[in-house]
Amino acid sequence: MLSKSIQIILTSTSISPLLLLLYLKAFSQHSNINNKILYLILAITLFILLLIIIKLAKTKLEKIPIKITQITNTNKEKLLASIPYVTLLLNNNILLTSSILLLFIIITFITNTYHFNPLLTLLGYHQYKITLNNNTTFILLTKKTLNNITQIKYITQLTNYIIIDVDQ
Repeated sequence: MLSKSIQIILTSTSISPLLLLLYLKAFSQHSNINNKILYLILAITLFILLLIIIKLAKTKLEKIPIKITQITNTNKEKLLASIPYVTLLLNNNILLTSSILLLFIIITFITNTYHFNPLLTLLGYHQYKITLNNNTTFILLTKKTLNNITQIKYITQLTNYIIIDVDQ
């Protein structure tokens, strides 16, 4: 399992699309060039960090065999993650925007909902709530569309709540 610092990085990467949106908004409004560059560099850096974390998790962490007893698709819960995007589009105040981003990061971290990361969706990952044969529940990240409980055989545990399919 990855450390708490990786959980913080995963939470931070979830704002990368928001930073890209801020870059595009600043570009269209002819804002300060420094702000534009900062948003773009941060967005790209966070995206690269996510790629590195996924690669390391799949190649360096222990592969654990699992037996799933129940699968639930969590796609409808992604709607909540769209609220900061709309809020950012509607305001022009940099202090308010920064506060919203910080609040989004804190809420995402505290509620352990960083698996609803738009970057993961962009990379082709689906999120499923799964129950194992010992009645523990996790969020599973996989590129597979799950139709039955036998499709996933091995995982790696990213955090206390999130596992990733390594059968791919």
